[in-house]
Amino acid sequence: MRNRISLIVISIFLFLMVFLPACQPTPEKQPVVNKGELEQTIIEKTVETPKPAQTQAEPEATSNAKKTEAAFTWKDEYIDEKGIFKVKIDADVIMPDAASFPAVSMELSQFSDEQLSNVVNTFFDSSPIYDGNIPPTKSELAEEIIKVKAEQQDPNVKIDRNYLKYLEDAYESAYDNVEFKEIEPVWKDSYGINRASLMQLRNDGERIHIYGTSSEKERCYIEYSSSGAYVPAGKLSGTLNGVSMTLGEAERAVTDTVEQLGLKDYKIVSEAAGGLLEISPNMDPRNPSKDNQCYIFYLSNTICGIPFTYVQKAEGEFMTDEKPYAPPVFQETIEVHANDNGVVYFRWDNPYEQAEYVSDNVELLDFEEIKGIFLDQMKRVGQGRNEWYPSNGKTDDTINIDKVELGMMVTIDKDAPNRFISIPVWDFFASSSDLGEELNYSILTINAIDGSFINRNLGY
Repeated sequence: MRNRISLIVISIFLFLMVFLPACQPTPEKQPVVNKGELEQTIIEKTVETPKPAQTQAEPEATSNAKKTEAAFTWKDEYIDEKGIFKVKIDADVIMPDAASFPAVSMELSQFSDEQLSNVVNTFFDSSPIYDGNIPPTKSELAEEIIKVKAEQQDPNVKIDRNYLKYLEDAYESAYDNVEFKEIEPVWKDSYGINRASLMQLRNDGERIHIYGTSSEKERCYIEYSSSGAYVPAGKLSGTLNGVSMTLGEAERAVTDTVEQLGLKDYKIVSEAAGGLLEISPNMDPRNPSKDNQCYIFYLSNTICGIPFTYVQKAEGEFMTDEKPYAPPVFQETIEVHANDNGVVYFRWDNPYEQAEYVSDNVELLDFEEIKGIFLDQMKRVGQGRNEWYPSNGKTDDTINIDKVELGMMVTIDKDAPNRFISIPVWDFFASSSDLGEELNYSILTINAIDGSFINRNLGY
């Protein structure tokens, strides 16, 4: 019973924390009114797409699990005049092996009935589907209350009194028994109206859930879970505790699942170790289990074989120009967890559809120029930090750059705010002495076309 109540609590907790085809011939372009500055720049920077040599062999087919390897390593260092602010660079520079870099206008989509059915059929097989919005029974709540009160007797366990009160209040209004209602997993009712609220489905056997929302042109997601919640617990290094599956076996399990879902153009772009979020009244994502772990994979869609860069956290501090408030621009992401039980978690956020090519091939700045832009910006950041070092008492402020990656990103043209355009960008990933170890933390995103800075939260 605790497992079911906890899944409900975890679901709420995680909720609060938080199809692009392969390269195709350029679609017929529709006239665009009021092109913004970004789009004008793209058009001006458009160059002819190079044609492959006649003798060039066709590339071998690769699986979704194959990740883009580092093209080369960049080592450098910047230390400010006081010797406090340091930027140490020992980074793999990751560049897609692409003949051209397009810019494509995008539309934030919603999940279709077909996509939802693919998820349901993949994870539920032929099992009956039930409405997952089923409250716990009196007996289940009573069992949980007894466990929580027993934990209160342990001086090493800190119990949230509000959680116990929540259980006791829920017990008063709970039913002795509940019935499962079989439903059809579709987004629209008989009138074709979108369901714009959280929908939960469950399998009667394993109590596995799918969550999803569907609302025209708004953020949406589908989430499946067959176990407790795992959260990132650090970089992969060696074997995982409680897992006999190898990294290669986990990648194959994820690849098979993604292919079964029909997502053939998605590829693994990042991976991490995950730890089970302990089921307790004091769930803390910063302290996942070190004994019960899993593999976490992040996948992204591709355009002409170029993946969208996965960024878990982006920093606005390193932007020089102030930005007005605007709604965030969501990026499409897929997160998959795997352990000895196979794929135990899948979440797909914010699918986009390709609208039209703004440019088949846009000219990019040379990487040497990008490096210069980054280092100049770090110098300006260091000068700004010098003003508060004396009062702050800091004697060391080091940023370690360990990865630099060229990939696609959905941006917004600030002069045409309803127009999303995916463009090539450079991301500089770092860990800082202030922040401890961070995963997929981009401290600066640079437009690969014109060298301007992009605030990932705003999309421009």
